[in-house]
Amino acid sequence: MDGTERRLAGCCPRSIGFLLEKRTIEVDRIDSVVINNNKSDFYDTKLETLAVRSVDVIFGHEDESKNLLKNLNWDFEKEISAADWKVRTASTEKISQNCYTGKYCLRVYNRQKKDSGIYMRVYGMKPSTSYYMSLFIKQTTNRTDGHAYSRIRTLGRYLPMSGGYKNFNLGRLPFMRADDVWRQIGADFCTPAEEVKYHEFWIRGEPTEIDYAVDTAALTEIPVPANFKKDTDRKINLYRKTNLTVIGKVPKDAVIVVQLRKHEFGFGTAIKGAAFIGERDIDKNYRKFILEYFNWAVFENDMKWKPMEKRKELFRRIKYVVNHYKGNITEWDVCNEYLHTHFFEDKTGLLDIIEDEFKEVMKLDPETKLFLNDYQVVRDGQYASAQAMLATYLLSRGTPVHGIGIQSHLRNLPIRPEQLAKRVQIAGSAGLPITITEFSAHSKDMKVRAEAVEMAYRVYFSDPKVHAIIMWGFGDQYGSFANDFFLTEGPDNKLNEAGKALFGLFKKWRTFRRFTSTTGQVNTSFRAFYGDYELSVWKDGKALKKSFVKVTRDGDNIFHL
Repeated sequence: MDGTERRLAGCCPRSIGFLLEKRTIEVDRIDSVVINNNKSDFYDTKLETLAVRSVDVIFGHEDESKNLLKNLNWDFEKEISAADWKVRTASTEKISQNCYTGKYCLRVYNRQKKDSGIYMRVYGMKPSTSYYMSLFIKQTTNRTDGHAYSRIRTLGRYLPMSGGYKNFNLGRLPFMRADDVWRQIGADFCTPAEEVKYHEFWIRGEPTEIDYAVDTAALTEIPVPANFKKDTDRKINLYRKTNLTVIGKVPKDAVIVVQLRKHEFGFGTAIKGAAFIGERDIDKNYRKFILEYFNWAVFENDMKWKPMEKRKELFRRIKYVVNHYKGNITEWDVCNEYLHTHFFEDKTGLLDIIEDEFKEVMKLDPETKLFLNDYQVVRDGQYASAQAMLATYLLSRGTPVHGIGIQSHLRNLPIRPEQLAKRVQIAGSAGLPITITEFSAHSKDMKVRAEAVEMAYRVYFSDPKVHAIIMWGFGDQYGSFANDFFLTEGPDNKLNEAGKALFGLFKKWRTFRRFTSTTGQVNTSFRAFYGDYELSVWKDGKALKKSFVKVTRDGDNIFHL
C-alpha cells in the first residue's frame, strides 16, 4: 500500500499474484491458500543486456519539432543566459566529457541550498492542458554522510496574474549516485484554467553537497484523443483480440456456441486469506464472488514480513519463503517500494544488494517471474521515470527483472486519462510487462468513483504492456484501508454504481458467439479475446460435442468442429 506499509514490505519477496481456478483449490493452512494451476505462458520476455546510455532508444525522445524548449537552449549546446536557463546560488560550467547528446552538457556545482542550481521560465503555455517535462541528469559527486543514495527532484510553479506563486511536484529520482550514468527524470502536469504570467521549472538535489550534470531537456504537450472511449475500444480490439475461425461439418440446424472461459489477461483482486478459506456464510459469499469475477489473486498482508537488518537474515528469509511457495506462486514482488526507502542499503552498506536479491530468488525458483513494485508511479506520476530507469539499470547489469509492478491507488479525482496513459507509457518504457498490483479509486462521490474506475481500466486494458490489473479488495465487508473505494456493499456483495461500471466492462470484454448452421457447413470468423475457449455443438437442446481450445498470439486460431 502507499507508504503505510512500506517498512513492513521492505525489500524482499512477496507474492504479486497466483492464478485462480475454481476446480482445484486446496487449503494448506490459514496463511497459505495453494492454487494448483498451470503457469501462465503470457510472458515472452527474454532477459537482454541493455546499454543504459542508450536510454533514448528505450524512452524515445518526443518529436523535436514539438519541444517547447527548442528555442531555449534545450540541449545546452550554447552558453546559458538569462533568456533560457537561469542560475540560483550555484556555479555552472559547460562541459564536453561524456555528455548525453550533442557536444556539450552543463555541470552544476558549488550549490548553497537544496534548490540551488538552474531553472527555466516558460511563457505562453495553454490553460487546462496536459504537458510532459523531462531532462537527463547524472550525479557527478557523492554524498559524504554515510547514506547510500542521493535524491534529485524536478518541481514546477506558476505565477497567476493576481500574484502569489503556486507550486507543484514533477519527477523524482531517489537512487542517485556518482556512477556516470545518465538518467531521465520527468513527469506530467496540467496547467491551471486561469491565466498565468509564466511557468517555471526547477531542479533540486538533496543533499546540498552533491553536484550534477544536465542535458537534453524537453517540454511537450500530451495529445488528447477526440473520443476517449472510442480510442480505447480501438486499441483493445487491436491489442487484446485476434481473428478466430471456426470451420467444420455439423448436423443441419445445429447450434454452435463459442465461449471464452478464461481470459489471457489477469483480472484480479487482493484477498484476505482467513476469509477466503472461511466457512461462515459471509466467507462463502466472499469466496464465491472472487471465483466468479476474477482469475488472479494476491494476498493483502498474509505473506508480508518485518525487514531484517543483516544480509544473512535477509537471504535466509528469502530462501525460506521462496522454497515454501515454490510451484504455487507465478510472480514475486522481489523488491517492494524500493524507490521510497533504501533500508537495506543503509543497514548493510551494500549498494547493489537489490541485484543479489533478484538473483537469489531466480536461483531458487527459475520458473517464477520477478517484479519491481512501487507507488506514486501512476497516482501522480512522480516516480514513473524513476521506475523505468531503475528497471533499465538493473537489466543492463544482468539482473533478472521480468516485469514492473505499479500500485494504482487513485486519489484527488478526477484524473485526466491522457495523463494516466502517459504515466503507464513512461513506466513501461524499459520494455517490461506491467502488472497493476494494487488498484483502487477513491471518492465519496459514487459517480466520480465509477467514472474513475472505468477510465483507469480502459487506460490499462488498452495498453499492450499491461497484462494484469489487481483490485486492492472490492467490498465493504473486507475492506483494507479506506471506505471510499468499494465496489460492492453488504455481506451479499451487492454491486454499487462503481461496481456496475467495472463488472459491466468485464462483461463487455468477453467473447460469446452463438449461431445456427442451417446447411450443416460452418466457416465463420470473428474477433475474439485471447484466452481459453469452449466450443460446443448443440441439437434439440443436447450437446453433441464439446472441445476446449486456446486462442493465442502465435497460433493460426483456426479450429475444426
